[in-house]
Amino acid sequence: MTVHTYLRKTLKPLLAGVLMLALTACGSADEPEQSGLDSLQKRTAVLEQELAMQKQQIAELEQRIAALQAEDSAAPQPSPANSPSAETSGNGPADQGDDVRITFAQYQQLNIGMTYDEVRAIIGGDGQALSESAGMIVYSYLGSSYTGGNAVLTFSDGKLLNKAQSGLK
Repeated sequence: MTVHTYLRKTLKPLLAGVLMLALTACGSADEPEQSGLDSLQKRTAVLEQELAMQKQQIAELEQRIAALQAEDSAAPQPSPANSPSAETSGNGPADQGDDVRITFAQYQQLNIGMTYDEVRAIIGGDGQALSESAGMIVYSYLGSSYTGGNAVLTFSDGKLLNKAQSGLK
């Protein structure tokens, strides 16, 4: 057996062991990098899922906003106080009134839920509109005794919603 053959037979398993040891060392050095990479990939996947959910929520909110805006634009808009359409709501005219005076006896006949026309029939005329907004009108009526008494009536969608008086006789 030649020296060369002997060395090859002896060194071959030794070289294989060294090579295995080197590969194992390299592999173990790669493992932390690989596990870090795997961890980053998992975290990225989770963040991408969260982002997709948030995009879906934003889309749903945008749809709700669009629906609400469509409802708002389809709803009847309050008209200016002097417009003839104020009377069509059933709340009576939203103008300067007819200077009608109210007595305490008339005030007592008024019941919550009465229509504007029923109230007008009892009092005998229109009061002075103080404010109007979104289907509601507030009227003021002077007392009949000229001593500063008054009544305030609030109508919503043509029905008496609230009444108050001070100093009526």
